[in-house]
Amino acid sequence: MAESEAGDPTELRRVEGKGDSPEKTMDSASIFTRSEVREEELDSTGKLPNEVVVMVLSCLTFKEAIRTSVLSTRWRDLWKTSDLVLNFDASDELFVIYKTSSQGMMPLMAEKRWWYKNWVNGVVRQLQEHNALKLKQFRVVFNLTNQCNSEGDIDKWVRFAVSKRVDSLDLNFDVSGVGNAKLYVFSEDCYNHFKTPAGMSDIKSLRSLRLSCVEVRGEIIEHFISNCPLLEDLAVQQSNALKQLRVVGSSLSPLRLKYLELRYCWYLESLEIDHAPDLVRLIYDDCHRVEDLQVGNCPNLVDVTLGFGHCQYDVVFKALSGCAIQLESLLLKTFAMGNLLHGVAEHTRLEQLTVEVMGGRNGSLVELVPLINACPRLHTLQVFLHTDSSDENRPQVVDVVKMHRESIKVVEIVGFRGFEMDCELVDTLSKLCSKEEADEAKMLALGYKSRAPPNIDFIVI
Repeated sequence: MAESEAGDPTELRRVEGKGDSPEKTMDSASIFTRSEVREEELDSTGKLPNEVVVMVLSCLTFKEAIRTSVLSTRWRDLWKTSDLVLNFDASDELFVIYKTSSQGMMPLMAEKRWWYKNWVNGVVRQLQEHNALKLKQFRVVFNLTNQCNSEGDIDKWVRFAVSKRVDSLDLNFDVSGVGNAKLYVFSEDCYNHFKTPAGMSDIKSLRSLRLSCVEVRGEIIEHFISNCPLLEDLAVQQSNALKQLRVVGSSLSPLRLKYLELRYCWYLESLEIDHAPDLVRLIYDDCHRVEDLQVGNCPNLVDVTLGFGHCQYDVVFKALSGCAIQLESLLLKTFAMGNLLHGVAEHTRLEQLTVEVMGGRNGSLVELVPLINACPRLHTLQVFLHTDSSDENRPQVVDVVKMHRESIKVVEIVGFRGFEMDCELVDTLSKLCSKEEADEAKMLALGYKSRAPPNIDFIVI
């Protein structure tokens, strides 16, 4: 595993030089052996004011900052007052585990979870008592389930990070490859603490909140939205507990949120966004059960991603009608093309349209024409075909190209593999074609390119 920014238990034992357990609380003065070189010879920055030194330290990782303790007695404790980044990213370790055979993966995963918890716990214990410490980021990336919180370890990490007035809190408990694992549940104890005056004061510094594979209710997310005046980045992925969410400010207290991302929240039924004047990007992907979507008072929303299972796109476009005239980039992800787009509002500023077609259902890309015709400034059309090549009614790329707007300059088709006049659909997620197949498909695509309208740059990938 690549060495993480915050270090690991083996690294802590190495610098102690005594084989002590990583759980042991360590004082920075005991970690490093002082040199016999005179202190004033080591500290070439002795004339710098403390404010400048702290600014330098705030740009370092945790391990880099703590190592400055050897420079002089002046530097020994300054790192404790700087803004630190704690990035416990063990995704490299996860990759190795996922490559292990199914028989050996689960025992190895259990062992590595124990190792991971000890790593994070060891660092948290070191820093717990430094009251002046401010965190820039607290990031956890590993396969952790709710069972891993049986002793409240994850809850303690969350409480610790928030108590240090963290700017960015990122919990990514990647549970892929484990089957029906129970996701970590954002605890009532944490939520109740964040409702106290002390807890509400601590979360006011939060600028970014990203939760992946965390069961969290809309009520908890809304508490952060309402009480984190600096919050700009909010992302929730794969939470079955999220059923309703209101991202709502007011005319007197508008939200500062710039980026909102919701993915794989399969039981989400309603989403309301209002009075978020700084919102620039909305990603609303694979939330299958959404029936009620409302977007209003978002004058700077220009970049939208929409991905739905069986939801009707005309319902979605109706909800976004108030933002249509300002959108510049739109990405649509669908499992089928057919009877999706009717009465689309004019998108007067839209310059890039990207469509991803998943699965092998019947339909034609000609269904995009009403949207294309509603985009007078459309410059680039991208189509990604991740469909079953055995489907007899493959989407006809030629239909879209023939019915283009005059403004379109670039048509980019990814997934073209064999037919001259339409697309040989291919499941690009699960297999790659051979070099011979790719060369043949490219030649056929180039042949089709020769018949594309002259005002279009037809890109063959």
